[in-house]
Amino acid sequence: MTDSPKHAPTASAEQIECPKCGTPTRAEATACARCGLAVARFSDFAAEVEAQVSQALADKWTAVEANWDDADAHDAFIKAGLAEHAFPYMARCYRAAARDEARASAAEERLADVARRAEAAILAPAQVARYDDKSGDEPFKGVVLMLAVFIAVIVAGTAYAIFTTGSGQP
Repeated sequence: MTDSPKHAPTASAEQIECPKCGTPTRAEATACARCGLAVARFSDFAAEVEAQVSQALADKWTAVEANWDDADAHDAFIKAGLAEHAFPYMARCYRAAARDEARASAAEERLADVARRAEAAILAPAQVARYDDKSGDEPFKGVVLMLAVFIAVIVAGTAYAIFTTGSGQP
């Protein structure tokens, strides 16, 4: 008796964990399906993130893990991470913690907070540059000018149509 296809052994692809987002990724894949990090860069990325993290920040994460329910420990970790711009490290720590069912809810909340803060840190310099730009006094000056010209053309066209079609005839 031969094995049916349903019971036949399947070749399972080796899975490796993405160091950026924690998603299981097939070893033969070219990139992580969730975050797009190239599989060839997995080991380099992990080493770069670890190299950028200070011992003080790593100690704060150890304190968070030891006192998971202590909001002050989380706040101190996030504050220190913000100061170092260690967003990938903080996200990685909270993603790992989210895999533990008991910690998942709080970890996901903190991960969302880290994501919001990372986005704000990225967008803040762009906003400052936008408002510091002295090349134009009003940001919509060109749009207002084009709208005024368009309205003037409509008024002139309407006046011309009235005078040429109905000049004195009932």
